[in-house]
Amino acid sequence: MTAATKAPELAARIREEGAQDYVGKKLRVPVTKLAPKVGEALSEIYGHLATMGIKAVSPPFGTYHAPHDGNIECEVGVPCERPCAAAGDLEPGRLPGGAVAFAVHTGAYSEIPALYPKLWEWIKAHGHTSKASPREVYLTDPTDARTTFPITELVWPII
Repeated sequence: MTAATKAPELAARIREEGAQDYVGKKLRVPVTKLAPKVGEALSEIYGHLATMGIKAVSPPFGTYHAPHDGNIECEVGVPCERPCAAAGDLEPGRLPGGAVAFAVHTGAYSEIPALYPKLWEWIKAHGHTSKASPREVYLTDPTDARTTFPITELVWPII
């Protein structure tokens, strides 16, 4: 790996989180169209929450699976103050509570895939294993193209 393509560093830690209600939308889209589809999904979710009179309580997140045949499957969600009814392809869910390994990344979204193996190795080196799929929490607005250095938290539920 050259300096230009070197994976970003990772400073991971562990914390406890409570279970959290959310509203999400599952997507299967071409990798090249992921960003606009995530933006559309978030717009739908925030609109639904507003219609239901339910507040978002923390930043949006995404759970992504490995690309297959040029498509990626993911779920985009917004944590909310209480359970919310489904609407069309928007579905309520609940993030599990418990211990999570996490790391904050400041930089391009394209750098994030290289961090998952590093976080996984850190988790194993600290005597833990996976409890559920990891997710990305967008601490800056993922739909704002003006954001030069997006801030994303990688969160991996562990046992």
